[in-house]
Amino acid sequence: MPNLADAGDGEDWVSIDYFPIWNCGNFVRTADDNSRNENGNNGLAFDLDPWLQLERVGNTFHFRTSVDGLSWTEMDASPITRDDMAGLPLQVGIRHATYSDDPGYIAFDNFSIER
Repeated sequence: MPNLADAGDGEDWVSIDYFPIWNCGNFVRTADDNSRNENGNNGLAFDLDPWLQLERVGNTFHFRTSVDGLSWTEMDASPITRDDMAGLPLQVGIRHATYSDDPGYIAFDNFSIER
């Protein structure tokens, strides 16, 4: 059985984000032992791809985007290997943040988890 402490003392996660401000577009981020890394973005700003895909194969994570949900493009920062997550179960979810005091609205569609 995996030991969750094997991931280290702090937060450990990977994400692919819809982040149009500051000319980012779609964004790949990771954290290891509470140290957050901004691994790269596609620079599409508000012309970013609306479909996001995160795939785990063993210890390797693939980050992809799509304009239509059918044809996928691998992000430049992808794939990322995370040996610290070897064999560990993951929590999977979706999130929304405005990063300001301004209220925001978001609608999520077609969210799925496949094994």
